[in-house]
Amino acid sequence: MSKKSDRYKNKVALIGDIMLKRFKRTTTGKHVINIVVNTKNSRNNFSRITVEFWNAMAEKLNDEIETIVPNVEDGVIIDNGLLVKIVGEIKENTWKDKKGNNRSKISISGEQFKLMEG
Repeated sequence: MSKKSDRYKNKVALIGDIMLKRFKRTTTGKHVINIVVNTKNSRNNFSRITVEFWNAMAEKLNDEIETIVPNVEDGVIIDNGLLVKIVGEIKENTWKDKKGNNRSKISISGEQFKLMEG
């Protein structure tokens, strides 16, 4: 039997279509890519999930996307999307908006990806 602490591992896997990407270098020189992945549940409802990869994984994903879709611009919708499988951790970002209201957004901190055909 696994340890009680192992029951609550923060891991998620999803398959969906990459609809857009934003790749940049931070002021500290690190690379980051944010992608929006469209997923569909069994009732055909769509969800858009933001996934973030850092450093070498960010560069690798950006290179693979640009190999499949040459000249794709950051922030522009990718026609038909690119099928991807992602493994990562769920994270919640919280902040206060301009009116002082608490806001939050759930996203995924990506650990692995595989672009798939389809």
